Amino acid sequence: MKSPKLLLLFLLILYSQALKAQIELSSDSTSFWGYPVLEFEVTNNLTFQGEVGLRAEYMLNERFAKNDETQNDTHRFRERVRLRFGAEYHPKKWFTAGFRFSTGQSTYPPSGWSSFSDDFNRDPVSLDRVYFNLDLEKFQLRLGSNSNPIFRPTELVWDGDVQVSGIAEVFKLGHWELIAGQFMLVELRDLFPQEISGSTLYAHGINYDIKRNGELRFGVFHYYYNKPDAIAVGIENGVLDADFKTNRLSPTDSTSFFSNYNSVGASFYWRHNKWRVVAEGVVNLAAKKDASLGDAYADKENVGAGFLVRYGRLKEDKDWSVELGYFYIESDATIAAFNSDDLQQTNVHSIPVWFRYKVLGNTVIVWDTYFQKRIDSSPQLFVSGGVQHDENALKVRSRLTLQVGF
Repeated sequence: MKSPKLLLLFLLILYSQALKAQIELSSDSTSFWGYPVLEFEVTNNLTFQGEVGLRAEYMLNERFAKNDETQNDTHRFRERVRLRFGAEYHPKKWFTAGFRFSTGQSTYPPSGWSSFSDDFNRDPVSLDRVYFNLDLEKFQLRLGSNSNPIFRPTELVWDGDVQVSGIAEVFKLGHWELIAGQFMLVELRDLFPQEISGSTLYAHGINYDIKRNGELRFGVFHYYYNKPDAIAVGIENGVLDADFKTNRLSPTDSTSFFSNYNSVGASFYWRHNKWRVVAEGVVNLAAKKDASLGDAYADKENVGAGFLVRYGRLKEDKDWSVELGYFYIESDATIAAFNSDDLQQTNVHSIPVWFRYKVLGNTVIVWDTYFQKRIDSSPQLFVSGGVQHDENALKVRSRLTLQVGF
C-alpha cells in the first residue's frame, strides 16, 4: 500500500509545483505572435516545455476573389489543433541539449497548426528541433536544428514556426550582441544541378539593448541566400507548399526566381509598463526589374515594413491585452516561403488586431483578425490556392484560439 501512497504524494507535489510555475514566452520569440508556454523544471538540469492549442478560424474571400468562378471559395471555416512538446537538458551552465516535437505539415514550415479534416485522419507530428548549444557568457555556439537567433520582434521576414538548421555564433559585448548564422537549405551533391546544389542561407544581426524601467532594443539584420532557386525547385517539386508564396518566378522557368535575395533591414522593440511597440523594415538589395517582360516585372518589388502597438499584460489570472498593427510586404522583399503565414507571405498589406485574455493558470484565449488586400491587383503577382485571380477583394481572417501550457 505504500507504493500507491508515495506515487499519489509525488503526483500531488508535481501538480502543485506546476500550478506555481510561471508562463514564459518560448526562448525563440520576442514576437507578439508567441503564445505562452509552460516551462517546468523537473530537476536542476532538466526542463520540459509543452503547449496545446485549439482554434476555430473563419475566412471571407479566402483567395482575394469574389466572383462566379470562385463562389465556392468565398467563405471558409475550419478547426485546427497545435501540439508542441520538448525538453532541454543542461547538466552544466555552459551546455544545453534539447529537442521539440510539433504538429504541422512538413511541406509548410511557417505553420505548426494542423486542420481537423480528411475523414478523421491523424495529424502529423514532426521533430522540428534537435540541438546542442554552448553558452560561454560572452559567446554562444548553436548547433543543429534551432530557433532563429536573429532579433525579430515581428514575423515580417521570418516566421517563428520556421526552424533553421546549421550553425550560429552569438557574441555578447555589454549592451551589444552580434549574431552570425550559416544554415543549410540544400546539401552539396553532384546529384542536383549546380545552380541549386549547396544552397545556403547566411544570416547576420547586430543588436543594442537599453534597459531602464522597461526595455528598449534596436537591431539591424541581413539575410543572404546564395542559391535561392533551390527554394523555387522545392516548390515546383512539392517539397514546399506554394500556396500564398508570391515571390516572382522567372517568366520562362517555374523552377527559378526572377530576383535574387539579399535582404537588409532594421528592428525596434520598446516596452514600458503595459505598453509595447515594435517595428521592422526590410529592403531586398538583389531585387530586379525588367519592364520588357510585362507589368509583373516592371518594378522592383523589394520593400517591406510593419509595426505593432500593444496595451496590457498577461501575468496574472484575468489579465488581458489588446494589439493593433499594419504590414506592407512587396513580392520580393523577402523569401515568401519562410515569412509569416498569418500575413500571407508577400505582396499583401494587412491590418491585424489581437485580443488576449489569461483565463486561469496557463490558459490563454486569443481572438485575432486580419484585414488584408493584395498590394497590386496584377494576377501574376499573387497566386492564391494555386490559382491566379484578377480581383482584389478584401480578405478577412478571424480566429478564436484556446492555448494551454502544460
